[in-house]
Amino acid sequence: MPGTISRLIKPILGTHLKLCYNPFFIAMGTTINDFLNSEIILFGVDDEGASKKAEEFYKTINNTKFYKTTLENAELIKVVYNTFISTKIAMMNTVMETCHHLPNTNVDDVTEALALCSDRIISKKYLYGGMGDGGGCHPRDNIALSYLAQKLDLSYNWYDNIMKQRENQTEWLADLIIKHKGDKQINILGKCFKPETNIITGSPAILLKNILEEKGETVRMWDPWVDNSDIMKVKDEYEWDKVPQLFFIGCKHEVWKEFYFMPDSVVIDPFRYLEVHDNVKYIPIGKNT
Repeated sequence: MPGTISRLIKPILGTHLKLCYNPFFIAMGTTINDFLNSEIILFGVDDEGASKKAEEFYKTINNTKFYKTTLENAELIKVVYNTFISTKIAMMNTVMETCHHLPNTNVDDVTEALALCSDRIISKKYLYGGMGDGGGCHPRDNIALSYLAQKLDLSYNWYDNIMKQRENQTEWLADLIIKHKGDKQINILGKCFKPETNIITGSPAILLKNILEEKGETVRMWDPWVDNSDIMKVKDEYEWDKVPQLFFIGCKHEVWKEFYFMPDSVVIDPFRYLEVHDNVKYIPIGKNT
């Protein structure tokens, strides 16, 4: 939070220490690349000499813009950066839900058009419909800014709405699952908050499972990146090859593209990236064509 370093860190440092604040803009799964090819090197400066030494060091790594500002600005930039991404995700997930209700609409066509508007929309990253964001950074910083909005008595707490959209959309997904399950067993494929990692912190799929269970549903959940289980043993245990089931894709792992879905099963895909055989009821959310 802005002011934390000046309030809590600086007072306990000795006079021989020089302080700067250098938050990273890295994502789980691409950490090394994000460090070596940073969008920005953000530096909250409390000591000019230390800042100059750090800037010379970074020149040996890349040619990224070295952005110097106050400690408080740097703290605020970091949490606003994460929450800006959450805003894009919340907006696109709302568009996805809108498309799911409108005939002849496809959220991917909408976002593809928006991604071409690079002057004002900025970039294609995070500009797609799916599930809410998770991990250790974005929800934390959304909550932090929502708290700050209350503390500062802002006229409108926009940050709080981002978190509410995330939770309300997940509840809508839960209701959609219940609507289509009939007498089938509910299975969520994926626990991680993003593909090809094993991190479940802030996972929207786990939030979905919790909401379904609060509604009285029995839910099974499995993720090969987390559970380290033999998929054939799990298939046999859950009878995935023997009895039609309902499957919800909770994380966009590539492995689900090779997954065998029993005929007459229901597959709900919020990412719209699977190709399943004709005798499976496939529901690509937000692709209502």
